[in-house]
Amino acid sequence: MYEWNEATCRQYADGMRPMTRFDHRRWAERIAREISGLPPGATLVDLATGPAFLLTAIGKLAPGLALVAQDRAEPMLAVAREEAAAAGLSFATVCCPAESLALDDGAADVVTCKQLLHEADDPRQVVAEALRVLKPGGRLFLIDFDADGSRLAAAAVRTLVTLMGGLAMARAFWRSYKAGLRGVDVRAMLLEVGFEHATYEKAGFNYFVGGTKGP
Repeated sequence: MYEWNEATCRQYADGMRPMTRFDHRRWAERIAREISGLPPGATLVDLATGPAFLLTAIGKLAPGLALVAQDRAEPMLAVAREEAAAAGLSFATVCCPAESLALDDGAADVVTCKQLLHEADDPRQVVAEALRVLKPGGRLFLIDFDADGSRLAAAAVRTLVTLMGGLAMARAFWRSYKAGLRGVDVRAMLLEVGFEHATYEKAGFNYFVGGTKGP
């Protein structure tokens, strides 16, 4: 969709920033509730973090976590570090593909991933890598466009994106939305690679899929 150089990374972050209170913040609130029992120092890895809007929101809601931002574009990670600093947070960054994470086995207590699978060349491999880097009992949370979701809700958001981010960003949003997978298929994918207790919820035009790594 983009060549992720410094200019496009900053343009993307600036275009998305007005949307965070409608989008990233509510997902962060949901995830923070789900992981409220984690001990201080537990590690949360955010895949394809982009400008780290989701990660910084979680970090503010769940203080004490060790935060790790992964992205395949170093210029985007530079933007993410700036966002973290502006929020009074700090986190480690890892530049690598989500299909081949430069993280040790069992490195994370939680993995989050927002709006990556529809772009991934191999979504199943992304999910398998998330399983690998989780500790036993660790949890994965996936948020993305649901092919079974509400087209009307997506159209309404496209209008909002147009007003706040411009036509180019709205077109990119619509392309991404139309590339979305079925949430029920993503849940099945988690079970296929070895997750336990996989769940699926439809949320407007998104899905919220979760899974737990077995002992």
